[in-house]
Amino acid sequence: MQAGKLYAFLKDECRKTGVKLDSCYRQYENMRRVWKSVSAMDGCTMKNIHETFLLPDQLARDYSCVLFLSAYRMEMASVNLTKLPFDYFVSCAAEMMKGWTCTTQPSGPKGVSETLQANSEGASDLRIDKDFFYSMKEFRFLLERDAFESFRRAIGRNVPIQAALPGNPEIFRDSVRTMLTLALNVHHSKQFRLLFADITDKLLPAWKNAAWRNEDAVAFLNGFIISAEELNEFKS
Repeated sequence: MQAGKLYAFLKDECRKTGVKLDSCYRQYENMRRVWKSVSAMDGCTMKNIHETFLLPDQLARDYSCVLFLSAYRMEMASVNLTKLPFDYFVSCAAEMMKGWTCTTQPSGPKGVSETLQANSEGASDLRIDKDFFYSMKEFRFLLERDAFESFRRAIGRNVPIQAALPGNPEIFRDSVRTMLTLALNVHHSKQFRLLFADITDKLLPAWKNAAWRNEDAVAFLNGFIISAEELNEFKS
């Protein structure tokens, strides 16, 4: 980034965050040095940062998650996202690095690359496993009417409190459809970048309007996961 553009960018960030310019620039330089040192390394990025810069585990984890989110230019500037604490993004990024990258043991739907090994040479948790993402297209049939209704009913059976979820049945049905749409389009780079924004804009407002509690959302998501794992395509 050219010096003039960098200065304007950092000034804008200072205005939005209330952080001093010197602090923003120091953090930018820290991230730049960490990225330059570890981005090409294989294996666990948190471990690489810890061993290269002798940082505490928690700080190394934070840096690794920020590097991951930055590498894929995740959209985080929407109004709803700016209200969320930093730890939320770190937790989400850590799970994505654990389950969706090239250090992940092959599992789940048929077609996932069988050559990847956890923490193997040539594998990095800064690189998305594209084979895994493309394999999700096998489940596009779930958006067809009969398959969708069958899957929705399966989720209802796997959500112990489904009958007690606030809101009308349309909220439940629309939430299932939105979750499927997000999952089936995540292989597109633009949709992946917008994943956080789509969740906060398309799912959370409906749950909030329906007066869902945290435990309601957790029960729904757990039911969704259990039902997906019961699909024959995941077992093959």
